[in-house]
Amino acid sequence: MTRYPQLVREVRRRIREATDQTIREIGEHDEQEPVITASLVRGIRESLSGMHRNGVRVTAQVLSDRGRNSQERRSGADLLGVLDIQLPSFSLSKGFLAQAKKLQNGLIVGREADRTRDQCRRMLRFSPDSFLFAYSADGLWAVPASSVVATNSSNINIFGLYYRTLPSFYEVHLTSFVGDPRLGMKPGEKMREVADRVTRGEPTVLYVSLRPIQ
Repeated sequence: MTRYPQLVREVRRRIREATDQTIREIGEHDEQEPVITASLVRGIRESLSGMHRNGVRVTAQVLSDRGRNSQERRSGADLLGVLDIQLPSFSLSKGFLAQAKKLQNGLIVGREADRTRDQCRRMLRFSPDSFLFAYSADGLWAVPASSVVATNSSNINIFGLYYRTLPSFYEVHLTSFVGDPRLGMKPGEKMREVADRVTRGEPTVLYVSLRPIQ
């Protein structure tokens, strides 16, 4: 988007707070991916909602998935992230897909590694802006799905690939280095309609909106 450096820094700071809280929860509780993802998107929603900087108001909403078995998802995604920017000098709506995985000593191992690659391949059929969100008590990272698919070892070591922390990932998403307009909102569309159009309503949707303060 157009340059709003203070806004971008503040969004990154708030998302870092949300991810830090999620990391602490991972360390305290042995939860699985759906619970971690729910905690993460809830934390991001709460941290961003009501924020305003440089004449821009930021809001966030979450549309939870409909309880479908993740193994049956045609998209392979756990999360659809939508960013909708409607400012006087800049209008853009775009999104990304993400599959969440919990790491074991920094790795995705055995059959889960093969399953992860298959899920990433399915996401890439929908959009090149698809990512693996890797969770551990040491951090939360975003890895391009295309890199995950390219691995051919029995285990997936994300630290052997290029990755970003989630606050850094959202910074490049906000500044338009990441995001597929086909996954964004069309004029007059509602959030649930976006989810139905893109992936038949399968994943959780995290919707972030930037609007001018009236």
